[in-house]
Amino acid sequence: MQVACLNANERILWDTFLTDQPFFARLQSWAWGEFKEKLGWTTYRVAVRDNGEIVAGAQMLIKPLPLGKSVAYVPRGPAGRWYHDEAAHLLFGELKCIARKNGAVFLKIEPAIDDTPEMQALLKKYQFRKSRMNNQPKSTILLNLNQEQDEILSQMRKTTRRYIRRTEKEGITVRFGTSEDLPAYLDLMGLTGKRKRFSVRNQKYYQSEWEALSTGQQGALLLACHRDQVIAARVIYRFGSHAAEFHAGSRVVPGLHPNYLLAWEGIKWAQSKGCLTYDMWGIPDEIDPENEESKKIERRGGLWGVYQFKRGFSTNIISYIGAYDCIFIPSLYYFLFNSGMLRGRWWEHVAALMDR
Repeated sequence: MQVACLNANERILWDTFLTDQPFFARLQSWAWGEFKEKLGWTTYRVAVRDNGEIVAGAQMLIKPLPLGKSVAYVPRGPAGRWYHDEAAHLLFGELKCIARKNGAVFLKIEPAIDDTPEMQALLKKYQFRKSRMNNQPKSTILLNLNQEQDEILSQMRKTTRRYIRRTEKEGITVRFGTSEDLPAYLDLMGLTGKRKRFSVRNQKYYQSEWEALSTGQQGALLLACHRDQVIAARVIYRFGSHAAEFHAGSRVVPGLHPNYLLAWEGIKWAQSKGCLTYDMWGIPDEIDPENEESKKIERRGGLWGVYQFKRGFSTNIISYIGAYDCIFIPSLYYFLFNSGMLRGRWWEHVAALMDR
């Protein structure tokens, strides 16, 4: 096996490797790296090859900090068979070397893999420790699209099906948006952020993301309209045979349920594009798929409100191992990024600032 950074000529090779992954690997894609570069990050794509074939790899993002330091981050990765010992040795060795050369305080990874004692032991062997802060959702709800639409509907909560069907009587219609609809979508995001008290990225962030990820019918901006007014929006991206919801915003109109219809239309769009799974992207980390009681917890704030909505579409909860950090320079920087005080909204603000 050999390990090396990829160059621009190997873009197709890298993305082809990622489309075969069993999870939504868009955050490891070449286009995602280009999008983050516009926001001030530096991108390194490190691949482990066996007889010329990529078998493991990671797209690492590095963001400069004051005083010559930086943070290194692998969102929803590594990918491939990185957990095999020889591949892990090569991949982590190269990632750490690059991170150190860039003055990284720590390297954060968030693999889309089950949390098992064996995986914990492997990460510990390579000096990774469990992080208090997950940037990407540790848990999510995943819909199986490899079935008829009536079957997908039958697995939803009765109330969810009723709200989807009621939208026709409510006079709600859905259309696909274009770049010209981004201002209306951003207004809805702002309204929702204020109402739900979560941090909203600036206009440049969402516009750059849409331009980078929606090419080639890889993204859908769905708009719900009522009496010629856009009242809700939802952005879905697909990659390989997987699709995921990324953003949603709406205005409160008593008696109307546009978000249920938008989610259903997003599911149908993903299925029409050949996707086999639909990731609803994010529920509280406290939800344990092995613990039925944890699924019934009723709380307010953060992701708890959207969890009540999302679990009406499916009860198939997936939980990954979460974030792990390899610390190079124990310091105030790391304390601030990993402090238990930076929960919920505070961490959202920090993440938003990192992308400015």
